[in-house]
Amino acid sequence: MAAKSISINDIDRYKLNGFILLEQEMHSPLAVWLTRNPDWALVYWDGISELFVRRAAFGPEKIASLEYRCASPTAIGRPLDAKNLEAFCAEIRRALRNPVAPSSLHVVAGNLYLQVHEVSLAAGSFNNALREKPSDLRAVLGLAVCNLELGNLSEARRLCRRVLFLRPQTVQAKLVEELANERMGE
Repeated sequence: MAAKSISINDIDRYKLNGFILLEQEMHSPLAVWLTRNPDWALVYWDGISELFVRRAAFGPEKIASLEYRCASPTAIGRPLDAKNLEAFCAEIRRALRNPVAPSSLHVVAGNLYLQVHEVSLAAGSFNNALREKPSDLRAVLGLAVCNLELGNLSEARRLCRRVLFLRPQTVQAKLVEELANERMGE
């Protein structure tokens, strides 16, 4: 069953104990519900999929060592309690050790690192994404933001122009380029 065709009532009716959500489903109503529901735990993510399991079906001991409580693709933009910063970064590092490491995993990790102002780690993740997939414009844009934050303004502008050449309507690239230009006095 695709996430779009499952209702919350179906979960109990069919006695479902796990869900694999693909990248296009990661922000679906089902994904949001699973993320917020204390009966479910996110135990794997790799940038192209997430695995949620029902806590009661696997037991707290198994879940505890696998669960992502802080860092996940859906955590981007969510407020983070400062006392959870180390756990957040540890979960990102754990995700980066997954056997499946597509460019999207590195892009998500980079964006999560940016969220907590770990700009050098974010840049490393975006560079890894570009090694995996040189055409990943999300990684190029993330690297532009890193360069802006690090004061490498001409590089930030160059990367934004690369994104805008291929996707002229990318608002974030326009904004980052404007900030770089402004800081350069242009």
